[in-house]
Amino acid sequence: MWIIIKHKKKELNSLKRDIFNKVGRDVKFYIPMLNLKFFDKKKIVNLNKPLLGDYIFCHHPNFNKVNFQNLIIYSRGLKYILKDYLTSQNEINVFIERCVSFENKNGFITQDFFDFKNNKKFKFFSGPFTNFVFDLV
Repeated sequence: MWIIIKHKKKELNSLKRDIFNKVGRDVKFYIPMLNLKFFDKKKIVNLNKPLLGDYIFCHHPNFNKVNFQNLIIYSRGLKYILKDYLTSQNEINVFIERCVSFENKNGFITQDFFDFKNNKKFKFFSGPFTNFVFDLV
């Protein structure tokens, strides 16, 4: 059972340690990472950033039990747990599998993850162009 946790930016390691202490060592964490390379003042800078900002995926078989979930609610570094994760397990698994399939040998998400297919129609779901269909050239 996967849950999605929002954590405090500088307390990720203490959050992981606290969850390990409360739940046990059979907890898995997944944080999709990007390796960004850009020029800054005539030199190349490598920057490792999480794809989802301060959200991480946490897996344990017993997270579907409310009492088990209450163990980690007051963990150090935890802001909150996203609601409705029970009904979204299929979507979470598909997203994690897609991220893992686009990782390189160093564990970073490759650029192919973001590529769109040319000549495909897209639709805006929010904003001033809601329900307008457009082509990506």
